[in-house]
Amino acid sequence: MKGILLVRHAQASFGSDDYDRLSPLGHRQSDLLGRWLASMGYQPDKVISGGLRRHKETIAGIATHVSLPGTCIDPGFDEVSMGAIVRHAAITDPSLAEAAKQRATLGTALEAALRGWSDGAAPEGVETWQEYNARVARGLAASGAERVLIMTSGGAIASAAAQVLNCPPKAQIGLFLRLMNTSITHLVRSDNALLLHSYNATPHLDRPEYQEERTFV
Repeated sequence: MKGILLVRHAQASFGSDDYDRLSPLGHRQSDLLGRWLASMGYQPDKVISGGLRRHKETIAGIATHVSLPGTCIDPGFDEVSMGAIVRHAAITDPSLAEAAKQRATLGTALEAALRGWSDGAAPEGVETWQEYNARVARGLAASGAERVLIMTSGGAIASAAAQVLNCPPKAQIGLFLRLMNTSITHLVRSDNALLLHSYNATPHLDRPEYQEERTFV
């Protein structure tokens, strides 16, 4: 598995006072991912992570099974402030604030808010859509090494895939909304360019007994 493996963090604690920590299910997901990577003989030359707690805790779960080099923390792979973007969108559509509190309607709220953000409605203090995509691009360009594991969040992974595929904003948002926790997106290098080899793969959760471990939030 040469190239870049972009991994979305395991399930965080949606609905709690501290979203930025793994749920018990999230810890199981990261353990299962670590076991699968070990079974494949995967050994990255470099590990890069966003600076969020849920990123670090997912790496810790993997590291119980895979010998990892020291992690390079790159805030370029942190998630944008989704909460601030939803709250900004809710100024004109108050229903979005309530929808974002429920798992069943969270996707609808995020889609509406992200479309507004991509159209230029960035809250004060939050980077623009263009700035966000640019920092993800810089992070990918600086990743180096033959085998790189990048632990990050859904928005950054969708951004990376969309840039490789030259997707418009609407398609990028669609890519983001379908990303599963601990999914693997594989980019390969060819002639100084990045190509998308696979997207949103969960081979460690594909067995029937693990179907309930597959989550999106």
